[in-house]
Amino acid sequence: MMRQIPIQDLQWRHTAFLSMQPVDRPLLGIWVGDYYFTSQFPHGVSRWQPGAEITPQELTFEQFLPDYRNLYELHERLNDDFFYVGSAYPGLPWMEAIMGCRVNAEESSTWTTPFLSDYAQLEELRPVGESPWFRKLIELTSALVEWADGRFPVNAPLLRGPADIAAAMRGSTQFVMDFYDNPEGVKQLLDLCAQARKQVMQAILDIVKPFHSGLAAGGYPSKLWTPGKTCLYNQEDAAAVLSPRIFERFLLPLEDSIATQADLAYIHLHSSCLYPVDILLRDSNYSVLQVNYDHDGSGPRLPAILPTLKKILEQRPLILWGEFTLDEMKQLATLGSRGLSLQPIVANEQEARACQDAVLRIWQSAGSQVKD
Repeated sequence: MMRQIPIQDLQWRHTAFLSMQPVDRPLLGIWVGDYYFTSQFPHGVSRWQPGAEITPQELTFEQFLPDYRNLYELHERLNDDFFYVGSAYPGLPWMEAIMGCRVNAEESSTWTTPFLSDYAQLEELRPVGESPWFRKLIELTSALVEWADGRFPVNAPLLRGPADIAAAMRGSTQFVMDFYDNPEGVKQLLDLCAQARKQVMQAILDIVKPFHSGLAAGGYPSKLWTPGKTCLYNQEDAAAVLSPRIFERFLLPLEDSIATQADLAYIHLHSSCLYPVDILLRDSNYSVLQVNYDHDGSGPRLPAILPTLKKILEQRPLILWGEFTLDEMKQLATLGSRGLSLQPIVANEQEARACQDAVLRIWQSAGSQVKD
Protein backbone atom coordinates (compact mmCIF):
# COMPACT_ATOMS: atom_id res chain seq x y z
CA MET A 1 0.00 0.00 0.00
CA MET A 2 1.41 3.36 -1.05
CA ARG A 3 0.53 6.91 -0.06
CA GLN A 4 -3.21 7.60 -0.03
CA ILE A 5 -3.01 11.30 0.83
CA PRO A 6 -1.48 13.40 -1.98
CA ILE A 7 1.40 15.61 -0.89
CA GLN A 8 -0.48 18.68 -2.10
CA ASP A 9 -3.28 17.93 0.37
CA LEU A 10 -0.80 17.99 3.26
CA GLN A 11 0.40 21.51 2.58
CA TRP A 12 -2.41 23.21 4.46
CA ARG A 13 -1.62 21.27 7.66
CA HIS A 14 2.04 22.23 7.52
CA THR A 15 1.17 25.85 6.80
CA ALA A 16 -1.34 25.81 9.66
CA PHE A 17 1.31 24.39 12.00
CA LEU A 18 3.84 27.08 11.12
CA SER A 19 1.30 29.89 11.44
CA MET A 20 -0.23 28.35 14.60
CA GLN A 21 -3.73 28.26 13.19
CA PRO A 22 -6.50 26.31 14.98
CA VAL A 23 -6.60 22.68 13.84
CA ASP A 24 -8.33 19.48 14.91
CA ARG A 25 -5.17 17.57 15.87
CA PRO A 26 -1.37 17.93 15.94
CA LEU A 27 0.73 17.66 12.80
CA LEU A 28 1.76 13.99 12.94
CA GLY A 29 5.11 12.59 11.83
CA ILE A 30 5.83 9.03 12.95
CA TRP A 31 9.36 7.68 13.46
CA VAL A 32 9.57 3.89 13.01
CA GLY A 33 12.61 2.45 14.75
CA ASP A 34 14.44 3.45 17.92
CA TYR A 35 16.80 6.17 19.08
CA TYR A 36 19.68 5.01 16.89
CA PHE A 37 20.54 5.65 13.24
CA THR A 38 21.88 2.14 12.74
CA SER A 39 18.41 0.59 13.05
CA GLN A 40 17.28 2.54 9.98
CA PHE A 41 20.42 1.88 7.92
CA PRO A 42 21.27 -1.77 8.65
CA HIS A 43 22.70 -2.39 5.18
CA GLY A 44 24.78 0.77 5.08
CA VAL A 45 26.50 0.16 8.42
CA SER A 46 26.83 -3.62 8.13
CA ARG A 47 30.48 -3.50 7.07
CA TRP A 48 31.59 -1.40 10.05
CA GLN A 49 33.29 -3.17 12.94
CA PRO A 50 32.92 -1.75 16.48
CA GLY A 51 36.03 0.21 17.39
CA ALA A 52 37.29 0.48 13.82
CA GLU A 53 38.00 3.85 12.25
CA ILE A 54 35.61 5.05 9.54
CA THR A 55 37.18 6.96 6.67
CA PRO A 56 35.39 8.99 4.00
CA GLN A 57 37.07 7.01 1.23
CA GLU A 58 35.18 3.85 2.19
CA LEU A 59 31.72 5.46 1.99
CA THR A 60 29.65 4.91 -1.13
CA PHE A 61 26.10 5.85 -2.03
CA GLU A 62 25.46 2.27 -3.15
CA GLN A 63 26.06 0.85 0.34
CA PHE A 64 23.17 2.93 1.69
CA LEU A 65 20.85 2.63 -1.32
CA PRO A 66 18.85 -0.41 -0.05
CA ASP A 67 18.18 1.49 3.18
CA TYR A 68 17.06 4.62 1.34
CA ARG A 69 14.71 2.52 -0.77
CA ASN A 70 13.23 0.83 2.31
CA LEU A 71 12.82 4.12 4.20
CA TYR A 72 11.15 5.86 1.27
CA GLU A 73 8.68 3.01 0.76
CA LEU A 74 8.02 2.77 4.51
CA HIS A 75 7.10 6.44 4.77
CA GLU A 76 4.85 6.17 1.72
CA ARG A 77 2.91 3.38 3.47
CA LEU A 78 2.58 5.26 6.76
CA ASN A 79 0.22 7.90 5.38
CA ASP A 80 0.82 10.33 8.21
CA ASP A 81 1.31 14.06 7.64
CA PHE A 82 4.89 13.68 6.46
CA PHE A 83 7.01 11.76 3.97
CA TYR A 84 10.56 10.54 3.90
CA VAL A 85 13.12 13.31 4.49
CA GLY A 86 16.49 12.04 3.29
CA SER A 87 20.11 13.03 3.77
CA ALA A 88 23.60 11.59 3.64
CA TYR A 89 23.81 9.01 6.44
CA PRO A 90 22.91 11.07 9.54
CA GLY A 91 24.68 8.79 11.99
CA LEU A 92 28.09 10.21 11.14
CA PRO A 93 29.43 13.26 12.99
CA TRP A 94 29.96 15.13 9.74
CA MET A 95 30.96 18.52 11.11
CA GLU A 96 33.32 17.09 13.70
CA ALA A 97 34.98 14.95 11.03
CA ILE A 98 35.25 17.87 8.61
CA MET A 99 37.01 19.86 11.32
CA GLY A 100 39.55 17.08 11.87
CA CYS A 101 38.19 14.58 14.42
CA ARG A 102 38.81 10.90 13.87
CA VAL A 103 35.58 8.85 13.61
CA ASN A 104 35.17 5.33 14.99
CA ALA A 105 32.27 2.89 14.81
CA GLU A 106 30.31 1.63 17.79
CA GLU A 107 27.65 -1.07 17.97
CA SER A 108 24.80 1.41 17.50
CA SER A 109 26.52 4.73 16.91
CA THR A 110 29.84 6.44 16.19
CA TRP A 111 32.26 8.39 18.34
CA THR A 112 34.98 10.96 17.79
CA THR A 113 38.41 11.52 19.30
CA PRO A 114 39.51 15.01 20.48
CA PHE A 115 42.66 16.24 18.76
CA LEU A 116 42.99 19.96 19.49
CA SER A 117 45.42 20.00 22.42
CA ASP A 118 46.47 23.63 21.93
CA TYR A 119 44.73 26.62 20.37
CA ALA A 120 47.85 27.32 18.32
CA GLN A 121 46.78 24.32 16.23
CA LEU A 122 43.87 26.35 14.86
CA GLU A 123 46.27 27.89 12.38
CA GLU A 124 47.00 24.42 11.01
CA LEU A 125 43.41 23.39 10.29
CA ARG A 126 42.72 22.76 6.63
CA PRO A 127 40.00 24.81 4.90
CA VAL A 128 36.57 23.18 4.85
CA GLY A 129 36.60 22.82 1.08
CA GLU A 130 39.79 20.73 1.24
CA SER A 131 38.41 18.22 3.75
CA PRO A 132 37.83 14.70 2.34
CA TRP A 133 34.80 14.46 4.64
CA PHE A 134 33.31 17.62 3.14
CA ARG A 135 33.85 16.35 -0.39
CA LYS A 136 32.25 13.01 0.53
CA LEU A 137 29.24 14.77 2.07
CA ILE A 138 28.69 16.74 -1.12
CA GLU A 139 29.12 13.59 -3.23
CA LEU A 140 26.58 11.57 -1.20
CA THR A 141 24.07 14.41 -1.01
CA SER A 142 24.25 14.99 -4.76
CA ALA A 143 23.76 11.27 -5.44
CA LEU A 144 20.72 11.15 -3.15
CA VAL A 145 19.17 14.21 -4.81
CA GLU A 146 19.57 12.52 -8.18
CA TRP A 147 18.11 9.21 -6.96
CA ALA A 148 15.21 10.89 -5.15
CA ASP A 149 14.25 12.59 -8.42
CA GLY A 150 11.67 14.76 -6.66
CA ARG A 151 9.90 11.87 -4.88
CA PHE A 152 11.03 13.10 -1.46
CA PRO A 153 13.01 16.06 -0.13
CA VAL A 154 16.73 15.87 0.58
CA ASN A 155 18.45 18.05 3.15
CA ALA A 156 21.58 18.26 5.27
CA PRO A 157 22.32 15.40 7.66
CA LEU A 158 22.57 16.12 11.36
CA LEU A 159 25.06 18.99 11.50
CA ARG A 160 25.82 19.82 15.11
CA GLY A 161 26.26 23.39 16.29
CA PRO A 162 29.48 25.28 17.07
CA ALA A 163 29.66 24.25 20.73
CA ASP A 164 29.07 20.58 19.94
CA ILE A 165 31.82 20.70 17.31
CA ALA A 166 34.24 22.55 19.60
CA ALA A 167 33.58 20.12 22.46
CA ALA A 168 34.41 17.22 20.16
CA MET A 169 37.65 18.88 19.06
CA ARG A 170 38.83 19.78 22.58
CA GLY A 171 37.10 17.12 24.68
CA SER A 172 34.04 17.98 26.76
CA THR A 173 35.82 18.61 30.07
CA GLN A 174 38.56 20.78 28.57
CA PHE A 175 35.99 22.66 26.50
CA VAL A 176 34.07 23.68 29.62
CA MET A 177 37.27 24.69 31.46
CA ASP A 178 38.29 26.85 28.50
CA PHE A 179 35.45 29.29 29.17
CA TYR A 180 37.18 30.15 32.45
CA ASP A 181 40.84 29.53 31.61
CA ASN A 182 40.97 30.76 28.02
CA PRO A 183 37.76 32.61 27.04
CA GLU A 184 39.39 34.31 24.05
CA GLY A 185 40.68 31.00 22.74
CA VAL A 186 37.32 29.26 23.05
CA LYS A 187 35.59 32.23 21.43
CA GLN A 188 37.97 31.98 18.47
CA LEU A 189 37.29 28.25 18.21
CA LEU A 190 33.52 28.72 18.38
CA ASP A 191 33.63 31.41 15.70
CA LEU A 192 35.67 29.11 13.47
CA CYS A 193 33.23 26.23 14.01
CA ALA A 194 30.24 28.46 13.27
CA GLN A 195 31.78 29.70 10.04
CA ALA A 196 32.60 26.14 8.99
CA ARG A 197 29.07 24.95 9.72
CA LYS A 198 27.60 27.83 7.72
CA GLN A 199 29.87 27.00 4.80
CA VAL A 200 28.82 23.35 4.86
CA MET A 201 25.14 24.25 5.24
CA GLN A 202 25.30 26.66 2.32
CA ALA A 203 26.90 23.99 0.14
CA ILE A 204 24.00 21.66 0.95
CA LEU A 205 21.40 24.37 0.31
CA ASP A 206 23.00 24.94 -3.09
CA ILE A 207 22.53 21.25 -3.97
CA VAL A 208 19.07 20.32 -2.68
CA LYS A 209 15.93 21.01 -4.68
CA PRO A 210 12.52 22.33 -3.59
CA PHE A 211 9.92 19.71 -2.74
CA HIS A 212 6.47 20.92 -3.82
CA SER A 213 7.70 24.52 -3.56
CA GLY A 214 9.40 24.18 -0.18
CA LEU A 215 12.40 22.67 1.57
CA ALA A 216 12.50 20.16 4.40
CA ALA A 217 14.90 19.91 7.32
CA GLY A 218 15.72 17.26 9.87
CA GLY A 219 14.81 13.65 9.28
CA TYR A 220 16.40 12.68 12.59
CA PRO A 221 15.28 13.06 15.24
CA SER A 222 12.47 15.20 13.87
CA LYS A 223 11.46 16.84 10.63
CA LEU A 224 9.99 20.02 9.29
CA TRP A 225 8.62 21.03 5.90
CA THR A 226 8.17 24.67 4.97
CA PRO A 227 6.06 25.11 1.82
CA GLY A 228 7.28 28.14 -0.09
CA LYS A 229 10.28 28.70 2.17
CA THR A 230 13.79 27.46 2.90
CA CYS A 231 14.53 25.93 6.30
CA LEU A 232 17.31 24.40 8.37
CA TYR A 233 17.88 22.45 11.58
CA ASN A 234 20.34 23.23 14.37
CA GLN A 235 21.30 21.70 17.69
CA GLU A 236 23.62 22.37 20.62
CA ASP A 237 23.62 19.40 22.99
CA ALA A 238 26.73 20.89 24.64
CA ALA A 239 24.35 23.36 26.27
CA ALA A 240 23.80 20.67 28.90
CA VAL A 241 27.29 21.27 30.33
CA LEU A 242 27.20 25.07 30.05
CA SER A 243 25.48 27.75 32.10
CA PRO A 244 22.64 29.95 30.82
CA ARG A 245 25.01 32.94 31.00
CA ILE A 246 27.60 31.23 28.79
CA PHE A 247 24.92 30.05 26.38
CA GLU A 248 23.49 33.53 25.96
CA ARG A 249 26.83 35.35 25.82
CA PHE A 250 28.93 32.98 23.71
CA LEU A 251 26.55 30.74 21.77
CA LEU A 252 23.39 32.69 21.01
CA PRO A 253 25.01 35.15 18.56
CA LEU A 254 26.47 32.21 16.64
CA GLU A 255 23.21 30.26 16.66
CA ASP A 256 21.45 33.36 15.35
CA SER A 257 23.93 33.72 12.50
CA ILE A 258 23.28 30.10 11.53
CA ALA A 259 19.51 30.63 11.63
CA THR A 260 19.67 33.49 9.14
CA GLN A 261 20.89 31.15 6.40
CA ALA A 262 17.29 30.09 5.75
CA ASP A 263 13.85 31.67 5.80
CA LEU A 264 12.94 29.54 8.80
CA ALA A 265 15.10 27.69 11.33
CA TYR A 266 14.32 25.30 14.13
CA ILE A 267 16.53 24.22 16.99
CA HIS A 268 16.66 20.93 18.86
CA LEU A 269 16.53 20.68 22.66
CA HIS A 270 16.36 17.84 25.18
CA SER A 271 13.77 17.52 27.92
CA SER A 272 16.70 17.04 30.31
CA CYS A 273 18.08 20.50 29.43
CA LEU A 274 15.37 23.09 28.86
CA TYR A 275 16.99 26.24 30.27
CA PRO A 276 17.65 27.55 26.71
CA VAL A 277 13.88 27.83 26.16
CA ASP A 278 13.58 31.19 27.93
CA ILE A 279 16.64 32.53 26.09
CA LEU A 280 15.36 31.36 22.71
CA LEU A 281 11.86 32.72 23.30
CA ARG A 282 13.37 36.15 23.90
CA ASP A 283 15.13 35.79 20.55
CA SER A 284 13.26 35.84 17.25
CA ASN A 285 15.63 33.88 15.02
CA TYR A 286 14.33 30.37 15.71
CA SER A 287 10.76 30.20 14.46
CA VAL A 288 10.18 26.67 15.77
CA LEU A 289 11.52 24.87 18.85
CA GLN A 290 11.93 21.10 18.96
CA VAL A 291 12.11 19.04 22.16
CA ASN A 292 13.28 15.45 22.46
CA TYR A 293 11.30 13.72 25.20
CA ASP A 294 14.21 11.77 26.67
CA HIS A 295 13.53 8.21 27.72
CA ASP A 296 12.87 7.28 31.32
CA GLY A 297 16.00 7.56 33.45
CA SER A 298 17.67 10.26 31.36
CA GLY A 299 15.23 13.11 31.84
CA PRO A 300 12.18 14.33 33.78
CA ARG A 301 8.79 12.79 33.11
CA LEU A 302 6.10 14.56 31.15
CA PRO A 303 4.19 16.22 34.03
CA ALA A 304 7.37 18.08 35.04
CA ILE A 305 7.95 19.58 31.59
CA LEU A 306 4.34 20.28 30.56
CA PRO A 307 4.50 23.88 31.85
CA THR A 308 7.58 24.52 29.69
CA LEU A 309 5.93 22.96 26.64
CA LYS A 310 2.89 25.15 27.25
CA LYS A 311 5.13 28.21 27.52
CA ILE A 312 6.68 27.40 24.15
CA LEU A 313 3.29 26.92 22.51
CA GLU A 314 2.13 30.30 23.74
CA GLN A 315 4.77 31.88 21.49
CA ARG A 316 6.18 29.40 18.95
CA PRO A 317 5.33 26.20 17.11
CA LEU A 318 6.68 23.13 18.92
CA ILE A 319 7.91 19.81 17.54
CA LEU A 320 7.82 17.07 20.17
CA TRP A 321 9.69 13.83 19.45
CA GLY A 322 10.00 10.72 21.60
CA GLU A 323 8.30 7.62 22.97
CA PHE A 324 4.88 8.34 24.48
CA THR A 325 2.48 6.08 26.33
CA LEU A 326 -1.27 6.43 25.79
CA ASP A 327 -1.53 8.16 29.15
CA GLU A 328 1.18 10.63 28.14
CA MET A 329 -0.62 11.34 24.87
CA LYS A 330 -3.72 12.17 26.88
CA GLN A 331 -1.63 14.59 28.94
CA LEU A 332 -0.27 16.16 25.75
CA ALA A 333 -3.81 16.67 24.49
CA THR A 334 -4.25 19.24 27.26
CA LEU A 335 -1.84 21.43 25.28
CA GLY A 336 -4.31 21.63 22.40
CA SER A 337 -3.33 21.27 18.76
CA ARG A 338 -2.41 24.73 17.57
CA GLY A 339 1.29 24.96 16.71
CA LEU A 340 2.02 21.39 17.84
CA SER A 341 3.72 18.68 15.79
CA LEU A 342 3.78 15.31 17.51
CA GLN A 343 6.50 13.00 16.19
CA PRO A 344 6.35 9.75 18.20
CA ILE A 345 8.75 6.80 18.10
CA VAL A 346 7.15 3.43 17.39
CA ALA A 347 8.71 0.01 16.87
CA ASN A 348 7.01 -1.05 13.62
CA GLU A 349 4.29 -0.30 11.10
CA GLN A 350 1.59 -1.99 13.16
CA GLU A 351 2.38 0.29 16.08
CA ALA A 352 2.47 3.25 13.70
CA ARG A 353 -1.12 2.62 12.61
CA ALA A 354 -2.20 2.14 16.22
CA CYS A 355 -0.48 5.41 17.12
CA GLN A 356 -2.30 7.28 14.35
CA ASP A 357 -5.64 5.93 15.54
CA ALA A 358 -4.81 6.86 19.13
CA VAL A 359 -3.89 10.45 18.24
CA LEU A 360 -7.14 10.92 16.33
CA ARG A 361 -9.18 9.39 19.14
CA ILE A 362 -7.46 11.22 21.99
CA TRP A 363 -7.52 14.67 20.44
CA GLN A 364 -11.11 14.24 19.30
CA SER A 365 -12.07 13.23 22.82
CA ALA A 366 -10.17 16.16 24.29
CA GLY A 367 -12.08 18.52 22.01
CA SER A 368 -8.91 20.34 21.03
CA GLN A 369 -10.64 22.12 18.19
CA VAL A 370 -13.00 23.73 20.68
CA LYS A 371 -10.24 24.75 23.06
CA ASP A 372 -8.29 26.33 20.24
